[in-house]
Amino acid sequence: MSSMQIVPPSVRTHTSVSGQDTAHAEHGVHDTMRYGLRSMHAETAASTQHPIQNRLEQWEDNQRAWKMTVQRNTYGIGMPLRTAMERKLVASNYHMPARRVANLHLDVLDGKDETISPADVLPTGIEYGPVDIHAAMERKYNV
Repeated sequence: MSSMQIVPPSVRTHTSVSGQDTAHAEHGVHDTMRYGLRSMHAETAASTQHPIQNRLEQWEDNQRAWKMTVQRNTYGIGMPLRTAMERKLVASNYHMPARRVANLHLDVLDGKDETISPADVLPTGIEYGPVDIHAAMERKYNV
């Protein structure tokens, strides 16, 4: 994304086509054989959501893309590629699934190390009692 847009758009861009675009030339109804089943949810979803909902859903992705664009314009293509490679490396979690491990490197790359969120203070996903490491590893590797 080469856009310098800081805030995501308030309206979601749809990938689905409307009933007018898929109408048969002779009959004027939706052509199911060519375009598949018609989804009323996809046609009405953009008009029924609040404008700020799309901004909140796409906020982090848009900020990450903006930072990559600024890095590319300032340092060249190597810096955003390196950042994306580091982020992909540290995002994959190779720890045991029964233990909750904070990913400090990913927080540093995303800039979340300087902020305090409710997930940092409130307990989330804490299981009391003995943890069965073997069962958790079997679930992880589908054994």
